[in-house]
Amino acid sequence: MVPRRRDRRLPAVVLAVLMAGALPGQTASATPSAQPAVALTTPDGSRFVLLPDPSVPQVHWSIASFHDGGDDPDDALGLARATLQVSFLGTWASSVDPVRERTALADLYREWAGFLSDPRDAKKAIRVRELTTLTEQLGDVMQFPRRWAAAPAFQPEIVEHGPIGTATLTTIAPALGDVARLVLERREQQALRRIGLAWFDSFQRRATATMSDPLRQVRAELLALTSPEHPAARLLEPPVATTITHEKALAVWATTQHPSRTVHVLHGDFDVTTASATLRAVFAATALPPPARDGRPPFRALNGNRRSTVPGLPMPCIAVGWLLPPGCDPDVLATAAAVFGGGKDSAVGKALAKAGHADATVAVDVPWPATVDGRGLFLLTITSPAPAKGLDDLVLGAARAAASAVPDEARVGAIDLERQLQWRARTPDARRLATELAVRALAWPNSPVRNYGPPPVTGKQIQELLGRVFAGHAVVVEGRP
Repeated sequence: MVPRRRDRRLPAVVLAVLMAGALPGQTASATPSAQPAVALTTPDGSRFVLLPDPSVPQVHWSIASFHDGGDDPDDALGLARATLQVSFLGTWASSVDPVRERTALADLYREWAGFLSDPRDAKKAIRVRELTTLTEQLGDVMQFPRRWAAAPAFQPEIVEHGPIGTATLTTIAPALGDVARLVLERREQQALRRIGLAWFDSFQRRATATMSDPLRQVRAELLALTSPEHPAARLLEPPVATTITHEKALAVWATTQHPSRTVHVLHGDFDVTTASATLRAVFAATALPPPARDGRPPFRALNGNRRSTVPGLPMPCIAVGWLLPPGCDPDVLATAAAVFGGGKDSAVGKALAKAGHADATVAVDVPWPATVDGRGLFLLTITSPAPAKGLDDLVLGAARAAASAVPDEARVGAIDLERQLQWRARTPDARRLATELAVRALAWPNSPVRNYGPPPVTGKQIQELLGRVFAGHAVVVEGRP
């Protein structure tokens, strides 16, 4: 066993190596760039984070947007995710006949709705096949990718990160103007070809994820007590199969991709002054209507502890949530969550073992549900193979203790190291780094962008944050078989 006096020193040394350069076998993409990040807002309201780095030979461009259900219609949850998945298949500018294609796509999805309501109607089936063929003829899904390649822009791809999706591509500095115009065209003239297929795929994935979650009812009850209108509450409901219209899909795209709802990150070898001038000139205006509402309502203030019980679960469990205070530092929050409830070595994990519940498992989610600037819950969940009494008192007691004492620095250092290694695993190259930073910039717009990963956190910072979190009232939901 490593002596206690060396526990803190080892993580600090390794962290210094990680933050100074790459480990053997890794690229140096996650080291600090030669120039600081530059925030840029273009005339149309688009938000950019520019990270120049002469050591990166290309320019990686990533665009982050939410697809967490907040912008979906009630009868088409998951539509935002579907629109993002097909967004590289082309625009009206890459159409053989934009007017005819727009009409054909609108007709196709109306006919689809009629056919699905009566699948035995042969005439409707024939009409759907005819319109499908027509739309494929009018909209060549390979033309837009060819234009990206000619710009040049390499490997345009969509990646999902929980409630956030990214569209990422790689180019070179001399091509930034041409690529920027294609990025703008993708946003402003989106055709959403094959959206029907993507919608059905999105529905099936959501249905599988929702119905396979053993704690779904507990999570739904938590939101019912704190934020019943939150989009995550709707996503926890059993999904009902519905059809969409092309017009509805275009409206969702316009909302999720409005300049006020996205963040762009450019990372690589480019001149900031030249790139800024180019981006300002290209992103001068938008025809997308401003979003009508914010689909992510605030959580209700808790004037006292709230308790509820949910029967019929496959296993005994308890979930305890506290409202996160404003102004949380995301790095301190993540480390504090791990110290308090991140597994068996956490404060709650050790309290469970001491109380004779060594078989119980503990996990923490912050913020939950994932949202902007941490406007959610500090959520701790305990599951047990057998019913256990007093878990709520155990958790609340651990919360009081955590708020009153500085945690062990060796434990904090070990978590710092683990988080830095996780960052390295998620950002093995400059392209993945740009994507990761775009996700962070969208989720935490008021926090600094650090291209070298999470900084070390002190025990005092953790105590102060947990003190603010646990000073509020708690929501306790018990799940029983």
